[in-house]
Amino acid sequence: MKTEFKDYLNGIGISGAILERAEEIFKFYNEYLKFEIDEIFVSEYIDADGSRVYENLWFFNSKYCFEAKNFIISENYDSDFYGKEIYSFNVSKKDYNILENISNDNSRLNISFNFNFNRVGILKASKSNCKQVVKIIENFIKPNLKE
Repeated sequence: MKTEFKDYLNGIGISGAILERAEEIFKFYNEYLKFEIDEIFVSEYIDADGSRVYENLWFFNSKYCFEAKNFIISENYDSDFYGKEIYSFNVSKKDYNILENISNDNSRLNISFNFNFNRVGILKASKSNCKQVVKIIENFIKPNLKE
């Protein structure tokens, strides 16, 4: 796994066995299926007691997105072609300055995007992870909007 991916995961509190799990999933997509991986994202949220809950692990390249659903306890992987086929996306935010990419401990940013065969991708982020969602929007969602 790329060093910058590990740095990102560590930055949102992922280490130890969960980091090893993420590396295993990366190898599945990158080494076994032979997909180039350009970016990583962990969909997560803050629960009622203030703990971060990690849901799905995502990988992106210019034409495909890959999702490992409930990645910590499940082995449910998919891949979807979205190259120039994203029909719409929705951004929902709270306490986050998306224009200047400034987050705080109360920041929340969720996006959903619609593409082929009525498929929907949902990315949830809190705190500093909001910055990664903006990166995904800029580098993968916007360039793949259907013209």
